[in-house]
Amino acid sequence: MNVILRKIKNIAKRVLNVKSIFLLNESYVYPEEWIKSRTFYGQYGEDIKIWQLFKNTSVPGFFLEIGAMEGIRFSNTYFFEKKGWKGICVEPHPYYFNLLRKNRGGSIMIQAAVGAADAEETVFYSNYRGSMSTLDKSLEGYFKKHYKPFFGGFKEIKVPLMTLNSILSKENISSPIDILSIDVEGTEADVLKGLNMKKYSPRVIVAEISIRKDPVMNFLRDAGYFFSCSNNSNAIFCKTEDDAETVRCANVVGMQIVNRHPLEK
Repeated sequence: MNVILRKIKNIAKRVLNVKSIFLLNESYVYPEEWIKSRTFYGQYGEDIKIWQLFKNTSVPGFFLEIGAMEGIRFSNTYFFEKKGWKGICVEPHPYYFNLLRKNRGGSIMIQAAVGAADAEETVFYSNYRGSMSTLDKSLEGYFKKHYKPFFGGFKEIKVPLMTLNSILSKENISSPIDILSIDVEGTEADVLKGLNMKKYSPRVIVAEISIRKDPVMNFLRDAGYFFSCSNNSNAIFCKTEDDAETVRCANVVGMQIVNRHPLEK
């Protein structure tokens, strides 16, 4: 059966000028130009799933991405910036923040760590790859065990520590947030604690759960959010049950743009 399916797909690609992509766990064939019109950047298509909530809205929305790295690779918000949305990208790592400034000119950029309280400075445990940098030094053993080929240890640097409330106040943002994306290597719950959930009321929250799942799940459950779906890295939560169901049922269809890690270019 698999041999027959491959032959059919190869014929379709030649005759109809289409290419094969993956839709969930099954392989389908779609017109190439249609696929190109649905490019996305999220590691597991989180952005294209969330887009189903906003695709029929004419007014661009607002996003907030915490732990934005260089702004493109596996970003959950770059797709929306390219659609004309406005937002704020926050990244404490000096090297990746400089790349972020070059890559995300359509967004407000802030170099700071984000947590449950404000401080003039805090110790940030930076890693040369960026993605294993954290405010929690106790995770050093975890990174050594699970990411040995990539983890070269921590370098301690001092950075400002801000809450989401302070960031939004600083930028004079008073309206609700459409999308909040958090990827801070284990301290996602602390980031959430620094946000006035009633005032800013994010419609959708994407949070990394690969390191510490329960604190995030518990906090958002208590805040009245509905769990939508998850993958090996992130979970998506929505303010309403209908939104959660829409995102849950959305198929990841399109062309994923996977940039090389900046150090590999």
